[in-house]
Amino acid sequence: WHPNPLLPETKGEIAVPIKLGEAILGVLDVQSSAAGALDADDQLLLEGLCGQIATAIDSTRLQQEMAEQLQEINRLYRAMSHEGWQTYREGQNAATGFMFHQGSIKPVEEYELTDELFAKVALVVPGGEVIGSLSVADDEQHPLSVQEQDFVQQVSEQLSLALESARLFEQTEQQRGQLAEALEIAKLANWEYDVNRDRFIFNDHFYSIFHTTAEREGGYELSSAQYAERFVHPDDGPLVGQEIGKALSSTDRHYSVQLEHRIVFTDGGVGYIAVEVHIDRDEQGRITRYYGANQDITERKLAEEAVKAEQQRTRTILETVTLPMVITRLSDNHLTFVNSPALAVTQFKYEDVIDHPTPDFYANLDDRKKFITELRARGEVSDMVVQLRRVNGEAFWALLSAKVFEYQSETSILTTFMDITERIQAQEAIAKRATELATVAQVSTTASTMLDPDKLLQAIVDLTKERFGLYHAHIYLADESWNTLLLAAGAGEIGRRLVAEEHTIPMGMEQSLVARAARERRAVIVNDVTIEPGFLPNPLLPATRAEMAVPMIAGDKVLGVFDVQSNNETVGFSEEDANIYITLASQVAVALQNARLYVEQAATLTQLRELDRLKSSFLANMSHELRTPLNSILGFTDVMLEGLDGPLTDHMDNDLRLVQKNGQHLLHLINDVLDMAKISAGRMNLNPEKFRAFEVIEEITSITSTLASEKNLALFIEDRSDKNVEIYADRTRLRQVMINLINNAIKFTDQGKIAINISPIDGARILIAVKDTGIGIPPENLETVFQEFTQVDSSSTRKTGGTGLGLPISRRLVEMHGGRLWAESTGVSGEGSTFFVELPVEARITDVVEKQEK
Repeated sequence: WHPNPLLPETKGEIAVPIKLGEAILGVLDVQSSAAGALDADDQLLLEGLCGQIATAIDSTRLQQEMAEQLQEINRLYRAMSHEGWQTYREGQNAATGFMFHQGSIKPVEEYELTDELFAKVALVVPGGEVIGSLSVADDEQHPLSVQEQDFVQQVSEQLSLALESARLFEQTEQQRGQLAEALEIAKLANWEYDVNRDRFIFNDHFYSIFHTTAEREGGYELSSAQYAERFVHPDDGPLVGQEIGKALSSTDRHYSVQLEHRIVFTDGGVGYIAVEVHIDRDEQGRITRYYGANQDITERKLAEEAVKAEQQRTRTILETVTLPMVITRLSDNHLTFVNSPALAVTQFKYEDVIDHPTPDFYANLDDRKKFITELRARGEVSDMVVQLRRVNGEAFWALLSAKVFEYQSETSILTTFMDITERIQAQEAIAKRATELATVAQVSTTASTMLDPDKLLQAIVDLTKERFGLYHAHIYLADESWNTLLLAAGAGEIGRRLVAEEHTIPMGMEQSLVARAARERRAVIVNDVTIEPGFLPNPLLPATRAEMAVPMIAGDKVLGVFDVQSNNETVGFSEEDANIYITLASQVAVALQNARLYVEQAATLTQLRELDRLKSSFLANMSHELRTPLNSILGFTDVMLEGLDGPLTDHMDNDLRLVQKNGQHLLHLINDVLDMAKISAGRMNLNPEKFRAFEVIEEITSITSTLASEKNLALFIEDRSDKNVEIYADRTRLRQVMINLINNAIKFTDQGKIAINISPIDGARILIAVKDTGIGIPPENLETVFQEFTQVDSSSTRKTGGTGLGLPISRRLVEMHGGRLWAESTGVSGEGSTFFVELPVEARITDVVEKQEK
C-alpha cells in the first residue's frame, strides 16, 4: 500500500478492475477514513458498479466510432436536415410569423414596412441547410457599421444553433419515447456474463421477468449455478447446460445462438423465455465479451400450447368420426388430414396422400365443376351425389358434403363422404319396381271402384294385359266344392271366347300349372313352355313362351288363380315379377271378395229396409190401436173419480186412482214409442214459431216444481240467465225435451238442487244447461244414455221408472232443429250431471229434416 500525501486520512481502500470481457479498461479505487468500514459486500457492490462502468465506457467507444462515420453520412444528413426542418416548421406554425419591434412582439401582417435601411442575414444550421432569415431595420436610416454587422451575424448564428438544438431535442425525445416503448413491448432483459468470475450481471428488466427485483435477490449479479438453481426449470437444466457448453467450446469469433426454455417464477409458477446468446473472441480465441438478452415469451408459448392442445383435441375428435373425412388446405391443395374410414373406402395408403396434393377422386368432371361452383357460391356443399373413384380406378357412388373452415390456422375444406353405391343400385331397382307397382295400384284402384264381380274380373285381365305388355291374361275361380277351376275372365276377344266356352280345369289335374298353383298356394313359373311337361297348350294361344300362375288368396281361402302368359322368347318371369303379381292377385282377391259381399249386403240391406218399414208401420199402427182404447179407459176413470156415476167408497177411489196413474204412464210410453217410430220413419213434423226461451223454461219449472218439492229439492232458474233471448223453434217439442231433462234430473237426485241456465252464444245460438246434484253418470256411459232402450243402471231405473226412450227422442228432436244435446259428468255421486241443449236462434228445420231423411 502506497500512502498519498494528499489523502492523509485514508484508513481503508478497495481497488476493483474495470473489465469488459477479458480486457481491463481501468481500475475503480475507493478509500475510507474509517478503519474496517469496507467489507466483502462493498467489494461485491463495487464489482457490479465496475461492470456498469465498463458498459458505459464501451458505449462511449461506440459513440466515438459513430462520430468517425459522421463524415460519411454528412450528405445524407443535409437532405434529412432539410426534410426535418420542413416537418418541424409545419408543426411549429404557432411560434413563427412574428417580429420583435421596439420591445414588443407583433404579427408580421401588422408591421408596416417603410423605406428604412435594414440588414438581412440567413439562418443556417449545421449541414448548410438554410432554415430562414434574420432581418434588422433601423428607423434612423443609416447604414450598419462593421461592428453592427458582426453583431447581427453572431446573433443569427446563435439563433440558428438554438433553433437546431430545439429541433434535435424534440426529435430525440420522440425517438427516446419510441425506443422505450419498443423495449417495453419486447420485454428484453440484457445481461453480461463474466467468464473468469462466473458471474451474470443483470438489469432490472431481467428480474421483472421472474416477478422479482434485484433488491430481493441480493443484487444484480448471480453465479451460473445460482441462476440455474434459482430460475431455470429443473427439467430444462440439461438443455441450457448443453447450449452453454456448445457456446463456450465454439471457436467462432462472433458466436450467437437462440434457445427457448422454461423458467420458474418466484411464486413457483412456470413460464418461458427466449434467450439470445452472443460471444465475441479475439484473434487468439479468447472470449472478449459474453452477453445476451432474455425475453419473456410465456404468453406466446402458452398460446402455442393451447393451439397445439386444441389441434390435438380436434384431431382426436376427427379420428373418432366414423364417416370418411378428408381436409384439404386451400393455399396449396394439399391433404392435411385423412381418417381411416376414408382410406378404407378409397383404398389409398396414408403416406401416399397426407401432405401431398389431393388426389382427383372424381370419376365425372362435371361433378367436380358442380362441387367447386357450389362451394365457392355458398361456402359449403350439402349431400351432393357424385361418382368417385378408388385408387384402382373402380367407380362408386358417394354422398358428399363439404365446408370451408379454419384448420391449423389455414383456410381449408372439410369434406365428408359416404359410399352409397348399394343405395343407388337399390334405388334403381326400387324405381323399376315402383313403375310396376304403380301399374298394380292403378289396376287395384280400378278394381276397388267396381262392385259387379263379372265386370271387375274382366277389367282386371284387360288392364293387366295392356299395362304389363303381356301376351295373355285370364282368371280362374274355384267352385264352392273346390273341385273345379272355372275360367271367369280372359283378356281380349280370345279370352271372351274361352269364357263363353266355359273352359274348366279339374283341381286335381297334375299337368296343369293353374291347378298346381291353387293346390300349392304359391306362384308357379315356367319360362320355356316347350320343354315343360306340365304345360297344357291352347290352340287359341299358339305364341305362348312363358307362363306364370299366381293363386288369388283372401284370408286363408284360395278364391282362384291369376294366370299370365308372355310371348317373349328371351325374357321370362322372375321371382321379383312373381312378388309383383302376388301383390296384384291378393288385391284382386280382396276386391272380388268385397264385390261379392257387396252384392250379398245389397240384397240384405233391401230386406232390412223392408223389415224396418214394416216395423215402423206396425209400431205406428199398434200405438194408435193401443192409445184409442186407453184414452177411453182414462176418460171413464176420470168420470168415475168425479162421482158422475155415483158415490165411491175409499177402496174404489184408491183403485180408480191407481188405474188412472198406470194408464197415464202407459199412455206416456205409447207416445214415446210413437214419436220414435215417426222420427225413424221420417214422419215427425215440426211447427216452428218465434218465442222467448225463458218463457218455456219458466213454464216447465212451474209444472215440475211439485215433483221437486216432494223430494225436498230446490228447482230454479239461475239469475244470470238471459230472459229476453228469442228463438225460432217448435215450442211444443222444445217443451217436451226440457220436461224430459228436468224430470230425469228430479228422478236421479235425492238431495240438493236442479239449476237451469240460459245463455246466448255469439248471438247466433243459445245454450240451455240443466245441472243436478244427483248420482251422476260414469264418463264411459255418457253416450250410452242416448241409445234407444238402453239403461245405464237397471237398479236405479227400476226404482225411478222409464223405458230408455226419453233421451234418444230428445236428442233427435234437438238435432232436427240443427242443434245438439250432450251430457257431462264425473260419475261421482253428489256431483251430479249437466245436460246441455245447444240450439240455433234461427233454426232451418226444413234443411235439417231433409238431411236426416237423406
